Amino acid sequence: MANCCLGWPTWELPLGLYTPTVSGGSFSASLPASNVLDKRLGVVARSSDALEASTQIIFDLKAARAVGVLAIVGHNLSAAATVQWLGGTTSGGSEVYAGAATAVSFSAATLEDMVGINFPAIQIPATPQTARYWTMKVVDTANTDGYVQIGRVCVCGIYQPTVNMLVGATTRLSTATEGKDTDGGATIWNAKAIRRHHDFTLDDLNEADAQTKLWKMQRLLGKHGQLVWVFDTADTTYLHERSFLATLEELGGLEYPYVIARTRVPLRVQEVL
Repeated sequence: MANCCLGWPTWELPLGLYTPTVSGGSFSASLPASNVLDKRLGVVARSSDALEASTQIIFDLKAARAVGVLAIVGHNLSAAATVQWLGGTTSGGSEVYAGAATAVSFSAATLEDMVGINFPAIQIPATPQTARYWTMKVVDTANTDGYVQIGRVCVCGIYQPTVNMLVGATTRLSTATEGKDTDGGATIWNAKAIRRHHDFTLDDLNEADAQTKLWKMQRLLGKHGQLVWVFDTADTTYLHERSFLATLEELGGLEYPYVIARTRVPLRVQEVL
């Protein structure tokens, strides 16, 4: 098992003086490619068809950014789909990074596993790559829908702790489903979506990581900003179950259990639906 990581900052969203844009591919006029920049997963982008030339998007971050996590969330990609990422100094270029075309499916995932879950297609370069332009190339020409639909694409920085999360971390589920009993005794359920959560603690952090990474992240994101949570960056089996687009469920303080220069930070993340 490799260490967990947090995909943040989400460079594809407006940040500071820069407002990223997208281009390329062929998308519906009513469901344009720019919808992948909307935080709401229900606001989707839909390609005009399933041709390879139609299902790619170029992200212009407006400044060269160090990117360590790339994620597609809320999509209709089939088990046969592949995703490739390129990073360049020019639009559509691959001078900086040319990732391999990676299968969306994983060894423990079936088509049934993709139902009812925001199945993420995540790629993590071996080391962060700094580029202004990032191209997402999806190949899913046999998609039975006849198009590719995507709710959200994240082009993120990365924070991966040197020491992994402490023993005792918890992955859990929650739902707002409520039941009401009828006079006859039957229960009528108002079924709601099931949300994933992960509670964990990062320990023995140096002052720079605590202040410039985790404290700053929480201060800027609050409970509404988004990040990508990855349980195990080397996982090729359960990545789709244990990693997700997230917000901070609670804001954790900086704890100093040893000496003032070493810090512990408890964090709780919850899935964006």
